[in-house]
Amino acid sequence: MRPTPLSTLLTACTAAALISSAQAASFDCTKAKAEDERAICKNPELSKLDDDLAAAYKAVAGPITGFKERIVPFRKNQSDWIKDRARCGDTATCLKDAYVKRIAWLKNPLQSYSGTWVSKQYRVITFVDADFRQLVVR
Repeated sequence: MRPTPLSTLLTACTAAALISSAQAASFDCTKAKAEDERAICKNPELSKLDDDLAAAYKAVAGPITGFKERIVPFRKNQSDWIKDRARCGDTATCLKDAYVKRIAWLKNPLQSYSGTWVSKQYRVITFVDADFRQLVVR
């Protein structure tokens, strides 16, 4: 049986939808193994939040990339958050809440002051508290 123009169009649209959903999140959905990653890839709202988070992360990380004392703890913090997000498993409400809080944390303008400064006598660490969204100095 020869394909009709309509069936060809439907096949192309289906393929495009599958390709776009596989790339919707900030990670490759075709390689997603963890429950939280698979849930993000399946849920358009969570996938959009993941895209928003990736943009917010890049906005903060970009200007500090050349400053080791700032980018290293910032990247570790993101890695820790991803591990914490995994605790949600495939629970969409938990994942959504985690994303909303993390995006708000990343968009806090005080993030530009976060980092670690070291001298011969002192070590100062500043960061934005996730719960209170205030700058903390230690």
